[in-house]
Amino acid sequence: MLTYGQIFSPLRLPLGLAFALYIPLVGIITIPAIWRMFWVPRRYSQIYRQTPALQSEMRVTITTRGFTQDSHFGEPLRTNWEKYRYWREFREMILLVENSNDWEFAAVNTVGLPDWQREELRDLLNGFLPKR
Repeated sequence: MLTYGQIFSPLRLPLGLAFALYIPLVGIITIPAIWRMFWVPRRYSQIYRQTPALQSEMRVTITTRGFTQDSHFGEPLRTNWEKYRYWREFREMILLVENSNDWEFAAVNTVGLPDWQREELRDLLNGFLPKR
C-alpha cells in the first residue's frame, strides 16, 4: 500500500513568538562580547593613563641568576629563573610564563632594543628556559 503526504509535520511558531524566544539568546551572546571587546580595553587604558608609575621608564637587568625590573617608583622586582616555566616571544614583547599557571607572567618590552640585543636576549633566555 502506498501513502502520499507528509508523515511528520513540524510545529510552526508564529513569527512574533520566534523573535521573542530568539532575542534573549542574541543578548546573552552579544552583550558579553561587546563588553569584552570595548569596555575592558578602555578600562585598562584608563588605569594606565591615571597611574604615573606605569608610565615611568623601567630598567630591566637580565643576568644568569634571574632578572630585575627597576623604576623610579617603589622597590625593584627581583626574580629567579626557577620561578618561570617557559618563555614566548611576540612581535615586540617577551613573556616569561610562571610555574603556577599559564595566566601569570612577566612581560619584557623589546621595542627600543636593536637587533643584536634582541638576539643576545633570546640566547640568554634559551640557556635558562625552553621556548614555546
